[in-house]
Amino acid sequence: MKSHNRSGGKTPVAVVSEKRDDGRRTVMANNQGLLYDTYMDYYKRAMAAKDAGENDKARKFFLLAAETLRDLAQVSEGEMKKARYRTVKKLIEAAESLSQNTKAVRNGESDSNKTQIRSIDDTSEEYDLIFSQPNNKITLNDIIGLDEAKIAIHSLLIEPLKNPEAYAAYGLQAGGNILLEGPPGNGKTTFAQAVACEVGLPFVEVNSTSLVDPLIGNTAKNIKRTFSEIRRYVHQKNTAVIAFFDEFEEIARARGGDSKTSEESVPELLRQLQGFNTDNKNIVIIAATNLKNLIDPGILDRFGDCINIPMPTKNDRKQLFALKLRGLQELNELDLDVLAEVSDGLSGRGITNSCLDFKRKILAPRKAGQLVLEDPLTDIFVDRIKKMKAGKL
Repeated sequence: MKSHNRSGGKTPVAVVSEKRDDGRRTVMANNQGLLYDTYMDYYKRAMAAKDAGENDKARKFFLLAAETLRDLAQVSEGEMKKARYRTVKKLIEAAESLSQNTKAVRNGESDSNKTQIRSIDDTSEEYDLIFSQPNNKITLNDIIGLDEAKIAIHSLLIEPLKNPEAYAAYGLQAGGNILLEGPPGNGKTTFAQAVACEVGLPFVEVNSTSLVDPLIGNTAKNIKRTFSEIRRYVHQKNTAVIAFFDEFEEIARARGGDSKTSEESVPELLRQLQGFNTDNKNIVIIAATNLKNLIDPGILDRFGDCINIPMPTKNDRKQLFALKLRGLQELNELDLDVLAEVSDGLSGRGITNSCLDFKRKILAPRKAGQLVLEDPLTDIFVDRIKKMKAGKL
C-alpha cells in the first residue's frame, strides 16, 4: 500500500498526528483486554503472596493492580467506570493495611495485636445498583445474527413472561437463572439488554469483578448485599426485574483451585441463587461468561439453561460492516464480501474497532488532506484488518 503527504514524502498510513493525552487514552481504549489481563495477573500475584504471608510482595502487587485498574477505569463508562474506581480504592486500602501488618510483625507484636484489614460496612451504599427502565432503543430484531440464541431466549423467557397463564397450566413459569456463554466481544450484554426491552422489565447490570475484594470475607458480603438490593427493589417497586451479571466466572470460579476468593464467594452465591429459585420468582438472573469451564459445578447446576453466543458468521460480519459504515460516501468503494471474508476470527467488537480505526486513521485524514492514497480502499482496509488480527495495530 502506498500513501503520500502533500510535500511528496512517504507517510505511513497508520501515522496521524494526535495530542499526547488523547493518544494515550486511545491506546488504552484499544487495549482494554490486555489491561484487564494485566490487572488480573497482578491481583492474583498479590493474593498468592498474601496467602503465603509475604506482605511486602503482596503490597507491591496490590498497588500495581490498582494502577492498572485505574488506567482501565479511565477508558470505561457508566457503572463499570464507577465500580472499577471503587475497586482501585479498595486495592490501595489493602496495600496500606498490609504495610501496617508488616510493621507490626517487625516490631514483635503478636498476631492478635496486628492491625486488622478494614471490612466494608454492611450498611454502606458502596454497591448501590443502577436500575434502568425498559425502552425500545434496542430489541432482539436490532441484533445481527444470533438466530439460535434468539429462539432459545424466546422459548425460555419471553413467551412465558408474555403468556404466563398458558405456561402455568403446564407447571411452567418464567424466571430462574440463564447463562450466556461464548467468546468475549460478541454482544452478551447487548443481548441481555434487548431481552429486557422485549419483555418491558427494568434491567440492572452487575460487573462481577467489582464484587471481588482482596480483603477476606468481603467478597461474600458484597455478593449478599448486591442480591439484597435487587430483592429490595423488586419488593418496593412491585415489579419483576432482569439482573445481569457480567464476567460471572470472577465470583463463580470452581472451588479447590488456586483461587482463594471462590472458597467464600461460591457458597454465598449458591445460597443467593437458591433463594431466587424459591422465594424470589420475580427476578430473572442472566449471567454471562466466556470461561464456562472455570465455573463451579454447583453453580452450573443452578443454571438449568445455557445459551451460546457465538462468533459472528461470514454473513453476520458483512452485515456488521454495512451497519458500522452506513452513511459513508466511501461505502461504494468498499467490497463488503471481501471484508467479511478476511475478518474471520474477529468478534463483533473487533469489527466495530476495525471500522473506527479505518475512519480515524484512513478516511478522516484523507478527507482532511493529510493523506493521498494510491491503493483501493478495500485493499487498505484489508491490510489494517490483517494487522489488527496479528496484534500489530
